Amino acid sequence: MAQIEDYALIGDCETAVLIGVDGSIDWLCLPRFDSDSCFAKLLGSEDNGYWRLAPTQSVERRYRPGTLILETIFTMPKDAFASLPTTSPIVTSRRKRRGGKKALPSEGPGGTTRPVTGANSGIGKAVALGLAASGADVVVNYIVNPTAAEEVAHQIEAGGRRALAIKADVSREEEAQTMFATAVDHFGTLHIAVNNACLQRDAPLLDMTTEQWNKVIAVNLTGQFLCAREAVREFKRRGVAPAISTAAGKIVFMGSVHQEIPWDGHANYAASKGGVMQLMRSIAQEVASLAVRANAVAPRAIRTPINRPAWETPEAYRGLMTLVPYKCIGEPEDIAQAVAWLVSDMADYVTGATLFVDGGCGCISLILIHDVVRTPRWSSRFTGNGKTTVEDRSPAMSCNAAK
Repeated sequence: MAQIEDYALIGDCETAVLIGVDGSIDWLCLPRFDSDSCFAKLLGSEDNGYWRLAPTQSVERRYRPGTLILETIFTMPKDAFASLPTTSPIVTSRRKRRGGKKALPSEGPGGTTRPVTGANSGIGKAVALGLAASGADVVVNYIVNPTAAEEVAHQIEAGGRRALAIKADVSREEEAQTMFATAVDHFGTLHIAVNNACLQRDAPLLDMTTEQWNKVIAVNLTGQFLCAREAVREFKRRGVAPAISTAAGKIVFMGSVHQEIPWDGHANYAASKGGVMQLMRSIAQEVASLAVRANAVAPRAIRTPINRPAWETPEAYRGLMTLVPYKCIGEPEDIAQAVAWLVSDMADYVTGATLFVDGGCGCISLILIHDVVRTPRWSSRFTGNGKTTVEDRSPAMSCNAAK
């Protein structure tokens, strides 16, 4: 009998951590650790690895003396792994197992191909151009204004990268699938997906139609689901390309501060962004074992055409600045830089996270939610054109009006 003592197993009956003698760490999943039906041993080199299962002879579970640490000790026949290579490490880190180099800040996500949905204007346009500037080929998705999309593609090509403008309604499954198939056929593969497409159909609750509700949910939430699913399918098919990245693929969802902060009069939009947050986190958890990372960026108070009334006049801008602790409006390029970092290998250990890019706007909003509950001085009303007019007789004002 040989007792396995060259690493420690710490965890519960579903998930555990293997800690090697060299301090390296990896995750292990088994049906039940208190069962003697199987034991896992990790084999492989620095850029490739796999699990081998073998029967165990006995399993002992006990608390380490004087502690509350529950240890599991497996014993197995001496010849259980006799036919396996003796030079393979027992435990190696996940990053080493995947291989690939760590990107420097100046390298960015170069040499990759990525679709950016809703990339013909505003934040999507800035993200597409920013990723191209960092060395990526880009799929420019659009649903309206093909001239603007082609212009973005031409700008990318003028910078020395390849671009392809594709019209697709991401809320329609067949169109999303066709867009990804076309992109893969054109570029060979995809490494990153940026799910940016979204819209608003604002109305007070009692006036909101099912068409307004369904349209926002379909584009903002279902669209991000469909694009993420197609992206992961391609990432899984191709696997890790060490020369490109330590990850098989990366997905960036476009969230909003309203995934955390309620927004009266915009129930459909806030619900869609709350859904995006949990969609992103659930996908991140599910695909991490495939070496795929999923994160989100949540912008606020960004200078885009959709919120022009909030910043285009000096008076409006001064009012906006009372809501932004950083005292300046965000630019679409700020979002592009955040996305570029998240998809680079500098963020290789970041997944399931939301990066808020709002100049601290959300901090004020969180305080004002409490104020709304306490004071009747706050009110909002809807004008005939569907926009919100905020009436605030208190010293502070919500960032909602600036979204």
